[in-house]
Amino acid sequence: MQAGDMTLDIPLFEACREDLSDGTACGRAPVGLRRKCLLSPKNRDTLSEKCKVALFKKEVEESEDLRLSTDVLKVCGTAISAECSDIPFGEARMLMCLWDKVVAAKREEHEECAGKVTDLIGRQVSHYQLDFRVRTRCADDIGRHCAAEKDRWWTAFPSTSSSAKRARAVRSSSA
Repeated sequence: MQAGDMTLDIPLFEACREDLSDGTACGRAPVGLRRKCLLSPKNRDTLSEKCKVALFKKEVEESEDLRLSTDVLKVCGTAISAECSDIPFGEARMLMCLWDKVVAAKREEHEECAGKVTDLIGRQVSHYQLDFRVRTRCADDIGRHCAAEKDRWWTAFPSTSSSAKRARAVRSSSA
């Protein structure tokens, strides 16, 4: 059983089944790379709405609890054990711990993890649904002032590149 095998996530796989047909680039990708292929900015415009929604919902779940992201656990496992072992998972606490103790502290021994965390924070900047604290603590304000945005959140599948650049700029300026 491969951790990267999205066929094991039945709701996600079912939602993206047509986007993974044999005739598509992502359908021809190795099993462990199919989700990464679907998330690639070059493929986003061609995805079905059902698949976009499922991918975004999965991303929301993973941004809240890093245990659900095998990519992050693989890269940051050592940093989590060394720097954040006393922090419980969930509610984005582990991500914030890694930001504080690895990224902001510029821990060179965890440089690869710092890059992954910076990318995740950059992605959170791109859409409020990916930021647990904003999503939960500002829900009333979002509903009151940004109802149109709240109602269309699943169609917003923003690019990661500009968001990651903004997060890297924040990381650099916190030196």
